[in-house]
Amino acid sequence: MVQETKRFWHKIVSVFVTLDEVKADEKSAAGLEKSAPKRKGNPNAGRKTKQNQLPCDFMQKVDNLIMEMIDKPGFCVDTIVESLGVNKQILRRKICKERGMNPLAYINNVKMEHARNIILEHPEYSLTRVGEMCGFTVATHFTRTFKSVLGVLPKDIRKEAKKKKDTK
Repeated sequence: MVQETKRFWHKIVSVFVTLDEVKADEKSAAGLEKSAPKRKGNPNAGRKTKQNQLPCDFMQKVDNLIMEMIDKPGFCVDTIVESLGVNKQILRRKICKERGMNPLAYINNVKMEHARNIILEHPEYSLTRVGEMCGFTVATHFTRTFKSVLGVLPKDIRKEAKKKKDTK
């Protein structure tokens, strides 16, 4: 655990050092380099914190990981935590800040949007098969989650998709 934590922080620090060097080079090239304001009491005054930097890059990694693992039945928040090497609380904070929902709700949201797209593209697929393609092993759980996230049953979307495909 200690080694994993050290590796994680080493990766984070190296990313931020590289980012700071690139920004400093850009500022000096543009003649904009100024010294950071110094305030009493807070040693980090005038500096961006690690939490405020690279949220889009972090979320891109989360999104890529979800799409890679979307069909795996055991995929959950802990998988993201282990794969990215972050603390569960940090993951929760960042996803809540960027997407406005907790990590599990965000994973389900991505899975259900993916399922909706599959149904629209291939209405001939059974809902059980679509559920399996999105990591669900029980069809009723897939249907219940689909309804709670998107507000409509998957069979209704499939009926509409079949009607559209038949009229073409």
